[in-house]
Amino acid sequence: MRSARRGFIGGLAAAFTASMATAQTRPAVRPLSDTQLKKLLDLMASSGAVRQIGAQITATLGAGPEDEPLTCVMIRYDEGKQSHAFAKLQDDKGYLLSVREEGGTSHIYYADNTLALIRSLDEDEDQGLSLAPNVIAQGGLDAELTFWARKADANFQ
Repeated sequence: MRSARRGFIGGLAAAFTASMATAQTRPAVRPLSDTQLKKLLDLMASSGAVRQIGAQITATLGAGPEDEPLTCVMIRYDEGKQSHAFAKLQDDKGYLLSVREEGGTSHIYYADNTLALIRSLDEDEDQGLSLAPNVIAQGGLDAELTFWARKADANFQ
């Protein structure tokens, strides 16, 4: 009886391990399609604002040197009590997406050119900057990409 139970538990453990390996190798679906991204980039080209991202933020994210701000082209939308921004960094260094909450906290996501999360940080007016774990930040980036996908589908209305 004991060996049958061990075999059953061992089989469950092996099945769980195999399913976890499959889940980790399966690519995630990006919430923003290539067509939607092209719409965003076209909007940036036609009416985006050229901005500088502070060196402290870009250095903390690993996007640039500590002593040099990066230039970007940015679009921004205020919706409800949040402000959303999508920026394309200079020299094809990727993208910055951010959402600012009504209370003054911002979540900033640095993504590569395929929109894969590289690093994220939270900025609080009182507490300053702090890195956010990617495991947690991925959900926030996905929510921002979904926000921008909806905007692109609605032709930015």
